[in-house]
Amino acid sequence: MAEAVAVGAIRYSFLSVSPNKPLTFSWDKVLNLRQNSGPFVQYTYVRTNGILEKAGEIPRITQVPDNIVDEEKELILLLGEYPEVVAKAAQELRLENIIEYVNKISLVFNSYYEKYPVLNAEPGIREFRINLVNAVRTVLGNAMDILGIPKLRRM
Repeated sequence: MAEAVAVGAIRYSFLSVSPNKPLTFSWDKVLNLRQNSGPFVQYTYVRTNGILEKAGEIPRITQVPDNIVDEEKELILLLGEYPEVVAKAAQELRLENIIEYVNKISLVFNSYYEKYPVLNAEPGIREFRINLVNAVRTVLGNAMDILGIPKLRRM
């Protein structure tokens, strides 16, 4: 696990800087668990796994509830940007765009999860939130695969 976190930290750090800019390496920044680091993104991915493991099966939903909160709307919009972010990064050969995106989605998701219960939410909202967590996990996992950041089950 330590090796996977170290690999994630170093790859994230290197890929976050445009190739034509100087790279300043700092262990404090690289290992930051609160924002903008490989371990932070890995932690967010692990957090989504933990929620989904506790939830058990991912419920099927047929519609989005009417009373979703602003943070959920923001997450949905961010998730929808993923294909465009990847296409633009590929077109411009700038992986730092994906780095910026995974940091943003991790920040928004962690803030959201601290404010709103997923597993203890009322019926209807609970199922929607479990699916939202699953969507965040899927997008983060795919982006981590592109970036070469190892996905962990636990941290």
